Amino acid sequence: MRLRGPEDIAARPADGGVAVDRSPFEKGEPLKGSGILKLPPDQALERLLDEGYRVAFRVYPDPAADFDPTVPPKGAIRRADVDPYGNVILFVDTEQASSSPSPAP
Repeated sequence: MRLRGPEDIAARPADGGVAVDRSPFEKGEPLKGSGILKLPPDQALERLLDEGYRVAFRVYPDPAADFDPTVPPKGAIRRADVDPYGNVILFVDTEQASSSPSPAP
């Protein structure tokens, strides 16, 4: 098994994406009030990639050994931050997914 490097830890747009030094969701930043953090993780990923950001996921509770930080987990986004590589990190509560009622058909 090879070690993961910075290029493996985030989903990236086709052009490689931009590195950021602070969360684009903070006051005065371009995504404040965008509603992206209220979306399901897969839709948030799509929107952020379209905007040119590199995105990685962290989950609660602790992930399984085979967790891939580039794949959106099921659950609810709790907050966002930026890692040392300039990737937008979305923290997802995976327990929220199992406790949410299924939508009516």
